[in-house]
Amino acid sequence: MSLGVVPAHVWRDVAPQRMSTDERNLQPVGSGAFSVVAATADRDGFVQLVSLEAFEDFKPRRAYLDELVFRVAADDAEAQDLFRTRQVDALFSTDPAQTDELVKRDVHRHEITPPVVVSLFFNPLHHSGLRNRDTREAFALAVHRVDVVKHALKGNGVPLRAALPASVLKNPSALQVDTDVAAAAAFFKKNPLRGATSTLSLGIPALPTYQALANTITEQLAAVGVKVMSSVIGTGNAKDMLSHDLVLLGQDYGLAGNVASYWHSSASGVGGANYARYQIREVDGWLEQLQTDARPDERAALLEKINKRLVFDSPAVFLFQPVYHYYVSNKIKGVSTPAVGDASERFRTIGDWYVVTARARK
Repeated sequence: MSLGVVPAHVWRDVAPQRMSTDERNLQPVGSGAFSVVAATADRDGFVQLVSLEAFEDFKPRRAYLDELVFRVAADDAEAQDLFRTRQVDALFSTDPAQTDELVKRDVHRHEITPPVVVSLFFNPLHHSGLRNRDTREAFALAVHRVDVVKHALKGNGVPLRAALPASVLKNPSALQVDTDVAAAAAFFKKNPLRGATSTLSLGIPALPTYQALANTITEQLAAVGVKVMSSVIGTGNAKDMLSHDLVLLGQDYGLAGNVASYWHSSASGVGGANYARYQIREVDGWLEQLQTDARPDERAALLEKINKRLVFDSPAVFLFQPVYHYYVSNKIKGVSTPAVGDASERFRTIGDWYVVTARARK
């Protein structure tokens, strides 16, 4: 997560871990087509409902809609129920496999490919057999990305062999090895994994789609002689993540390409987002330079170097970019979403949304 410039007099006395739930977040100041009227939060400070109204002096014109209400559901099941029962007119889902049945005649589905990369990360600190680069590359040979997307995601993803999403690095010169099951099987027959146990542990989030992904990947690895057992990572338990040989997770790079958060060695400790515990001094230097260099050509060159080294070292099997779905009632018109971009980009043209109303005779 990155944080922009904030006023010191407002946030000076607020601890970082409390910022997301602090009451000051219920009083935002913005420059968009709508302004916040009220926000409701639970006892722990988590927002449940936000009401907005059109800003009358917004340029070049006032928004067509008079008001907006955002409801925050406790889980996916509650969100889908709100949409099915027409208590809300739109629903955002990062788990398309669970919401395909929502598409009806009066619902339109928009697709967004966010700057997210889902990968199978290796934890060489937990299993010594994963310290060998050739072994990690053999995993990449064993996994069939196209089948993973087709069967586990029902096609709602874009197979990826680069370390970085297309929105961050266009046309990368280096790609991870493609599927070769025979070569992977031959490698593991000659070089069986040796460690404390013969079965690798795989940690996954508590989401149905990740369970489906784990099942598909487990079957593919079993075909080359690698046994894997998956289990759910405890919510908010950073130490639990370190207790697995493999971890299946997504990295959201954002529109600005926040690469250092995921691959700098400083993020490899408990609570960090460097899930593979990747620590390469040369890569750290490139990442630090990337944080300060704003020149487009130099940034592109640095990203190319970082991707090339990540592909070579294979700290993870890079799998795919997910496709998220945004379901909107057909009574809402003027909705357009970018094919590629951050999920919040779906609101970029919200000032153009409108509802067709009938003119009544007086």
